[in-house]
Amino acid sequence: MLPDTFFSHDGLIQQLLHQANEATANKDFQTAEDCYKKALDGLLETFGPGHIQVAMVMHNLSAMLEKQGRLDEAQLLGRKVTHIITQAHKHDQNQANGG
Repeated sequence: MLPDTFFSHDGLIQQLLHQANEATANKDFQTAEDCYKKALDGLLETFGPGHIQVAMVMHNLSAMLEKQGRLDEAQLLGRKVTHIITQAHKHDQNQANGG
């Protein structure tokens, strides 16, 4: 079940992600970063740090940082994404095994 706050944030988050994607395509990296970070803040508030949607936005932000040559920041986010996905996979496996 989605948190009540999801629906109030969802439209804004989707708009921010769309703007971030457009800004990245136009190489307006500062705008893209700002939009990704605002969307990430909303998702963190709504779902918490271990949610797959948080990982997806972190992945996009990481890819954008990598395009700029900001490899240390991109790698740090990449490790966070890997951790979230690994934890989600373990949770899914436990659920499938009745645990």
